[in-house]
Amino acid sequence: MCRARRSGGAWGDPAGQVSLGLRNDGTVLLTTRDSNVWVQEGDAWALDGGELVRLTQTGGVLAVENIGNGSVRIAANLLGAPLQYTLDKAAPAVLRRLYASSAVYWMIPTTGQSLAEGAANAAITTTPVAPGVALKLGTSNTIGSATQTLGTSLTDLREAVYETISSGAARKLVSKGLPSVRRLIYAGQAWGGKEIEEIWQGGSTGVFEKVIAQVQAAHAATKGSLIVPAVDLVEGEADGLTSDANYHEDLETLRLQYQTAIRAITGQRDPVMLLTCQTSSVSGYRDTFAQRQTFRTPFLQALAAQTSPLIKLVCPKYFMDYVDHSHIDALSERLLGEYYGKVQYRTLVEGLDWRPVQVTGIVIDNDAIVLDYHAPVGALALDTTLVSDPGNYGFQMHLAGGVNIATVTQTGDRQITLPCTGNVPSGALLSYAHYNGTYGTSGRLTGARGCVRDSDADPSTWTGLPLHNYALSFEQTLTL
Repeated sequence: MCRARRSGGAWGDPAGQVSLGLRNDGTVLLTTRDSNVWVQEGDAWALDGGELVRLTQTGGVLAVENIGNGSVRIAANLLGAPLQYTLDKAAPAVLRRLYASSAVYWMIPTTGQSLAEGAANAAITTTPVAPGVALKLGTSNTIGSATQTLGTSLTDLREAVYETISSGAARKLVSKGLPSVRRLIYAGQAWGGKEIEEIWQGGSTGVFEKVIAQVQAAHAATKGSLIVPAVDLVEGEADGLTSDANYHEDLETLRLQYQTAIRAITGQRDPVMLLTCQTSSVSGYRDTFAQRQTFRTPFLQALAAQTSPLIKLVCPKYFMDYVDHSHIDALSERLLGEYYGKVQYRTLVEGLDWRPVQVTGIVIDNDAIVLDYHAPVGALALDTTLVSDPGNYGFQMHLAGGVNIATVTQTGDRQITLPCTGNVPSGALLSYAHYNGTYGTSGRLTGARGCVRDSDADPSTWTGLPLHNYALSFEQTLTL
């Protein structure tokens, strides 16, 4: 009989089976019921039936343990905070966030300015999107507008007065696989034209306090079986007009205010995330280069998501249709909701991080600029089908002593190269989707915009068209 050999603290036999135990006859003792699991180099591994199985490929795993029935529980820092996850060892690619609370109801309030109210558009989603699963407070607006007070009873979610992001988000989240025991409550409060300090705790509008009153009402209606995993925010125009230089810090302040107040009601230990979108109406408000330089919120929203791990930037909005200089139409409101629903699923159900399409590195090579990108799904594309080309697919050079972008070339799945008309000088400003477009307009045809997207084929639940992720607008001073 060929006996097992020991190597590195484990035993292996001629059949290739591996175990930490050895029988008297020299064969390995296989773990058939409850396999060993451990963390190695940031990922979870298992010794399952004598085979080494890598359970995760995410990194960030802190601890792992068996919980029976072929499943393991994992503690991992994948969203910026240590959270718990579960996975089936038979399908290790599928992580699920494991909440500390067993509450049945998830409430996701929305707050912000007029786009959060949906106030530019009459409701179009007037039938329930997920009867008995997606709910709201009362029978009027889904999101309270200005001083309006919502009801306290739970009813099926549908848009009654204005079209908000709620129905789009709920339908998308449910369609992607909401756990069967979960129920959703969408509510919130917003006030058009207000800065963030006016809608946060103690602000002049009382918007924050109304949202917290809604959480209290939902907690009572669900008999305490409620957590609030996230707050949705649609806001930023007013702060752009006042050139708020601390807007990125304001966003984290708002998130912490909600987290503290909500935890006091629900008793939840899980954090409260803040999901927001990038303001894309600079061309609607500002005309000249100098004027647009003072409109900082799009860039500070991106900075907040980079520096605050529990703030997630869902998408820009320049690829949507606008009814005026700053307000998207009803179909786009619902579409924006679907993008929020995609990110809600990834972060709240899967418990995975989210980053939109954005530049991760810039290299100057004499007369060329090489841009490396993060893309959530697949390769980048320079696509003019939905968004019309404003020139050079949205890229512009400023303050460059007459040097301009000659052409735009995709040089890799996640790389774009900008050959220029001369050597790029230090101090030049490179921008995307911010300084172009026609003043007084916004959106995919005439506003400040760009044509860079990823290849996400996740379909809209209404149109079936792919919900591609479009690149964030940015500006960067170039240094040699």
